[in-house]
Amino acid sequence: MIPGSGEFVYDTEVQYKTLESSYGGVISHEAINSHNHYNIADSVFSLNQLQNTCPNIKWIAPVVSWFGDSLDIGYCSIKPAIEFNDALTSYSCTWQVGRYNRANAKIISKDEHDNPHYGGTVNDASLLYLIPNSIILY
Repeated sequence: MIPGSGEFVYDTEVQYKTLESSYGGVISHEAINSHNHYNIADSVFSLNQLQNTCPNIKWIAPVVSWFGDSLDIGYCSIKPAIEFNDALTSYSCTWQVGRYNRANAKIISKDEHDNPHYGGTVNDASLLYLIPNSIILY
């Protein structure tokens, strides 16, 4: 199952990102993993579509992306990464992958408009929520 990147892309509950002003007011509050007309998590929507289209499928294998910090394999370390770490942005669920959290995780590189070049590593809890949907971890 892809895309394999996006901090909450596999979460089965809708997760939200809230951006606050430095004065405490809310600038935006948006779902980050629900882009469908049913207002459910995209992973659930996709799995429902898959089951309706291919009813004999019993298992899925999600892809989870970690990131290297060098093109030289001798010096490359592979770690999870996040899309943003802004003090004025909060999330409805805490992101954590193993011993990494927003305070100590690498941040994905960004373009000239401050958009991440790639989605972050999938949150561990999101994968745990996906397990009852018959996934294979490899």
